[in-house]
Amino acid sequence: MTKKNIPTTETPNIVIIEVGGNLNLKGWDQTEVRFLANNGDGQIEELDQEIRINCPGNCMLRVPHSANIEIQQVGGQLHIKALEGNLNIGKVGANIVLKDVAAAQIENIGGQLSAKRIRGDLHVESIGGSAVVQDVDGQFAAKAVGGSLHLQQVSGGISARVDGNAVLRFSPVSWQAYDVDAVGRIRCQLPEDVSAMVNIVSGAQKIEINRFHEAEVIRAGEHILALGDGEAAVNFSAGGKVTIETDIPNIDFEKDFNIDFGAIGEFGTMAEEIAQNVGFQIEAQLGMLEEQLETQLSGLALSANLAGLSEEKARRIEEKMKRASERAAQRAEQAAERMKAKLERKLAYSQRKAARKAHGHRPHHARVETEPVSEAERMLILKMLEEDKISVEQADRLLSSLGE
Repeated sequence: MTKKNIPTTETPNIVIIEVGGNLNLKGWDQTEVRFLANNGDGQIEELDQEIRINCPGNCMLRVPHSANIEIQQVGGQLHIKALEGNLNIGKVGANIVLKDVAAAQIENIGGQLSAKRIRGDLHVESIGGSAVVQDVDGQFAAKAVGGSLHLQQVSGGISARVDGNAVLRFSPVSWQAYDVDAVGRIRCQLPEDVSAMVNIVSGAQKIEINRFHEAEVIRAGEHILALGDGEAAVNFSAGGKVTIETDIPNIDFEKDFNIDFGAIGEFGTMAEEIAQNVGFQIEAQLGMLEEQLETQLSGLALSANLAGLSEEKARRIEEKMKRASERAAQRAEQAAERMKAKLERKLAYSQRKAARKAHGHRPHHARVETEPVSEAERMLILKMLEEDKISVEQADRLLSSLGE
């Protein structure tokens, strides 16, 4: 393992030229850069006004919180946390996880994006997969999102082009611009007292406006929705259906909703979207697990070095712990996949049951029973509701159809 500590100022300029594997980058209170690589080929060097880093494999960096970071290329996954300086990212081959960082510019993400608590603007040229973005203090812009977009709590303007569905929750203001174009569907939740003029285009010629218990369905390709004084300009264009909702108070599912199993097409699409959301949640959780394990491994290596163990003994300990962590991650992934498969089976059964009921078919003899919904599944559905990945009505239908 290559390891090196370099004293710096509180705001060093750090250029990461290339990391062939995964990069774990985290800010800390020390005025030094700590570099850890899992093989002997990693290089870190000091030039006039910057520190330059190259690493063919996996790499872990600890830098001052206010460091200015430029990342040119990462072959694997990129995890960044607790940075207050400028952040410019070039090409990343797999997923990116950002948490508690300042403004960020990203060129290309091969996988998916998970971003939370961004203290400034977040601009992305292209994302190969889906994106989940929450709590952005500035503007959010994504020129190309290959999967779905889940976006909430953005204080600035929004501009996004999405190949999948877009699920949005924000509070528009008159001095910002909002423009979302999705190949799939758009669902947006706005505050009850919002003042906006919403221009809507629906390729499916279906626009739903939901305000508390009042629902309006507009069978047209275009519609202008005036909310309040219409101060903010919001533009939505979707290939599929567009749904606009105002904030909904706490609802007693059993009292306030009637389940309509006649909407078979909706149910099937919803099941597919939920399966995708579950898969992304699994991947995000495994990414966090991987980050924790990498931190533990690096800490073990440093402790072994300080304890005076030989490099060979430290290497054997590290390999043993790594194998154990890989087995733990594999078991976690298998358990998550089993849960996903079980939920998909229940959704498929519920869809078939709804189809039979919609066509007036009733079984004469045998009655098929499903397993009762588990606590983990119920919590997953409620968590997805809380994070605006599904609507209240969809959650109600799911819980009811799965046996609640």
